[in-house]
Amino acid sequence: MKKQYIQKIKQCPSEAPLASLPRKKRGRPLVIGDNLDCMVQAYIYKLREAAGVVNVPIVMTAAREIVAHENRAFLSDFGGPFTPTRDWARGVLDRMGFTKRKGTKAAKHKTSDLPEIKQNFVSRFLDFVSNHQIPTEMVVNWDQTGVRMVPSGQWTFEKKGSQQVSIIDLDDEREITVLLAVSMAGEALPGQVIYQGTTNRCHPKYEFPGSWNVTHTASHWSTENTTLEYIETVLGPYFCMKRKDLVCLISTAVC
Repeated sequence: MKKQYIQKIKQCPSEAPLASLPRKKRGRPLVIGDNLDCMVQAYIYKLREAAGVVNVPIVMTAAREIVAHENRAFLSDFGGPFTPTRDWARGVLDRMGFTKRKGTKAAKHKTSDLPEIKQNFVSRFLDFVSNHQIPTEMVVNWDQTGVRMVPSGQWTFEKKGSQQVSIIDLDDEREITVLLAVSMAGEALPGQVIYQGTTNRCHPKYEFPGSWNVTHTASHWSTENTTLEYIETVLGPYFCMKRKDLVCLISTAVC
């Protein structure tokens, strides 16, 4: 203790008397060091603040990726002493005061930074299109949505004082999936309609435009096969047509 006192005086010379010596950390030193351990804990705290799930496998994976990014020499895969085991992950959670709990409510999605995220995406997208000189006709965006087969609303006018307000087909939740696409040039592409069924007999008698892709799945949800079908029947022909049109325009401009 005397040596520590003299060393501290030399490090911090001051007229004021030294009242106490700094306490040493108790227990074994951390395998990955204080800095990396704090980074792992900061990630876990941030994940929980966003209402994300924290469990042992997630802590193990997060620790491996953080250490690999900062100093992979710590990992046993590269000759280091550290392997993120389940016991190690439980130890981290225990030091943080975390315990296993069951979720009691659904967390609301935080969208406070949505404008910034959108602007960042749009900027990167426009830069990519500009740098690669992609014609606006060759940039297509599409989205899918569920559409009720029997449109109805939950509100209606009724006489004042009515105890029951009946609306026909209010409990009919049958849906189809509709995919709509538009190019960056503002041209609407033929859509895709997905019905629920296993054969073409589930398709309606209504005749859609011939360029539309009308198909079905067991659940009416979009699948990998329906996406490939849309690419083959709509997107592929559209891009081929636009390439020919653009080549003709270039040739005409050169002539």
